[in-house]
Amino acid sequence: MIYLLIILVKTFEVSLSTLRIKLVTKGQRVYGALVGFFEIIIWVLVISTVLTDIQSDPWKILAYAIGYSLGNFMGVTVEEWIGLGSTKIEVILPQNQTEKIVKEIRSMGFGVTVVEGEGKDEKRNILLVILPRKSVDKVRRILENTQAFVTITDIKPVYGGYGAIKK
Repeated sequence: MIYLLIILVKTFEVSLSTLRIKLVTKGQRVYGALVGFFEIIIWVLVISTVLTDIQSDPWKILAYAIGYSLGNFMGVTVEEWIGLGSTKIEVILPQNQTEKIVKEIRSMGFGVTVVEGEGKDEKRNILLVILPRKSVDKVRRILENTQAFVTITDIKPVYGGYGAIKK
């Protein structure tokens, strides 16, 4: 029973750690600090349980390691589900596909900047879209059956522009 408790609590603690790191890197320091406060309380409780009488019960180390591994997996999974932050999608399209795609993305409420470019064999358009990370799949679905070259990048908080975060 103690092993299962160690696994569960360690999994939760490491998941919080992953969330804290994402919050801090996204510029949400206050929330990151608050999560860190609870994270360290849980860590102290778990590690003191594992270290108590560890010589006679080394299985606690295995339970701790399993919890740590599961916590990494769960933390990333939960963070992806929450979808913190903003994303930049760059789309390079043949010019004949641009108008339809831009119209669809804008109809979803996202701003699109169109830049003319030149590819190896023909003129292209480069679309720049800044949107909440949670919305990336919506735009990705629009681009699935096109000849688009797409890159997706997580970015820091956005200031200025259409639909931007106001601070």
